[in-house]
Amino acid sequence: MPDLDIYEGDIDIAHRLGKADRANRRPIIVKLKSRMTKIRIMRRKKTLKGKNIYINEDPTRENQEVFICMRKKKEESVSSAWTQDGVIKHRHVTFI
Repeated sequence: MPDLDIYEGDIDIAHRLGKADRANRRPIIVKLKSRMTKIRIMRRKKTLKGKNIYINEDPTRENQEVFICMRKKKEESVSSAWTQDGVIKHRHVTFI
């Protein structure tokens, strides 16, 4: 994939998730050989905007639940929430 500078040799293993269904595309989970490759891809994923391709981290169940709670709090006290390298990050709403 030229936009992301990823090659077949960078991938350890990849497979689709869920049952085959002609109506829906199934997500693909990919394990990379190098952490540096993952970081490089995550930094360049913005180049895929408008191409109907999405790249997300695969968080632990606990992190996913915390992240969902952070997103629900977004209107009250969190202006934005995201994950980076398996760590949940956020910005607080600042009131003047």
